[in-house]
Amino acid sequence: MPLILNKMIENESQLLVWETTENQEDIEFLIQNPFSIAAALKNIHNPKRIREKLITTLLLHRALQTNNPIELEYDDFGKPFLKSFPIKLSVSHSANYVCILLSPDKIPGIDIEIIRTRIEKLAEKFISPKEFGELEQSHPIEHMHVIWGAKETMYKIYGKKGVDFKENMSIEPFQYLEKGQIIGRIQMKNFGKEMDIHYEKISNCMLTWGLLEND
Repeated sequence: MPLILNKMIENESQLLVWETTENQEDIEFLIQNPFSIAAALKNIHNPKRIREKLITTLLLHRALQTNNPIELEYDDFGKPFLKSFPIKLSVSHSANYVCILLSPDKIPGIDIEIIRTRIEKLAEKFISPKEFGELEQSHPIEHMHVIWGAKETMYKIYGKKGVDFKENMSIEPFQYLEKGQIIGRIQMKNFGKEMDIHYEKISNCMLTWGLLEND
């Protein structure tokens, strides 16, 4: 049961990260709610996706401290929500890691990514020329992952389509540490916000998250 991170942040918001080593049967045993299990398995056939959905359900049960049925649903833009609980949430997964961020009153965004060198091949799609010029040469891969995670976090907070990660988002220059806070901005036609984004290197992953006041 490798719950590797469980902490409260900013006004009763909660962040949980799980490293999955269990098989499907073990995860279902941990959930112990037939309705929640059935809801998680609905219309999913890929074994990896099944484990991710079940772990997400398990984390929700842990965070909400409830044995009541939980059904994770998605809006028209793919943003997750819970009908039966007055809570806002964001979900992310990468390889065998799954994380959630819950908040009673703020809009959450979270991202987790395995740190890989292949991000260099994708960087031009989400890093602006200005941001390229500000990369730290001592930790370029980690720095790129923070930028990607921060922009993915803002995208999830925004919660709509049509975002260009290079044109509509920017990250203020920062010194890379294994844990820190940076400033990000998103500017759309009818939406513009500056956000504090937190990041933390956990094992071989980069975790980023943010919370936005609900106007």
